[in-house]
Amino acid sequence: MCVVSQTWETFVKMSGNSMILLLPLEILKEISLYLNFYSMSSLVRVSRSWRKVWEEPVLWTQVRITLKSGGDLATTLRVKRFSAIRSLQIRKLNKETLEVIKNNKTIRCLDVCYIDHDINEDEFAHVMTRVESLKMPDSYDFTTKQMSSLFQKISEMNGITANLKKLTLRSLTLRGHEYIDCNLLANCFMKVEELDFYAYCLTKDQTTALFNHCGEANRLKKLTARLNWDLFHIEPLVFANFFSKREKVIFKIAKFDNYSSEQLEELFRSIGDDNGSMLKDLHLDNSGQYGWG
Repeated sequence: MCVVSQTWETFVKMSGNSMILLLPLEILKEISLYLNFYSMSSLVRVSRSWRKVWEEPVLWTQVRITLKSGGDLATTLRVKRFSAIRSLQIRKLNKETLEVIKNNKTIRCLDVCYIDHDINEDEFAHVMTRVESLKMPDSYDFTTKQMSSLFQKISEMNGITANLKKLTLRSLTLRGHEYIDCNLLANCFMKVEELDFYAYCLTKDQTTALFNHCGEANRLKKLTARLNWDLFHIEPLVFANFFSKREKVIFKIAKFDNYSSEQLEELFRSIGDDNGSMLKDLHLDNSGQYGWG
């Protein structure tokens, strides 16, 4: 039985006993880390006394809420338990929702499924780079101007003072925008600490620019690639140099011919020679399933 189920069954048995509510808020916070949104919502409905305790915003900070298309984020955040929420999935990002996020100081992780095309690209980029983790929609769900402006804003971030640390790009995110400047894209990727690619994410030219762009302003520590990222054209030395400068690399691909044995041999040689390699964790998997890692 999973931890969440065990914890929830325990709470059900204790629902008639208010002694649990006497636990320090720090302990309740630890308990909440094992519960999902639906379990937390059920706790609020147990009784009035439980509602009073479990509506504390600090107990909900780890819960990700989803704002459906047409939803009012401002109204949602006025609900006590959601007032300090940190993680948010947005089905459709419009001007009103963007303005709410702009004025909010607690939201740190954004998962955006669709972006209204009439949102100003500069305003969009400004707000998106204020969060710590950003997951972008597919390429057809935003404009090239919006993406280019975002990449430009990220590339201008200043080292350790930058807010945005993780950037996730869904499948087809960049293939619909091949004409985005490759060097701008590569410079942008070097300014985040964690980069997560989904299927068919980069073109050949974009990939080449990324591997050739390992300058001094390099912050990228963790790279996750999922499915069909063709690296076969990258020179083995360039391949090894790029990956040996990461701390963690995860390949979740459909087949191993996305890269060559010569590339891997050069990478392993670079690690074994102890010539400044930073790579501590390397995962290679060809099961081709999403969500791994």
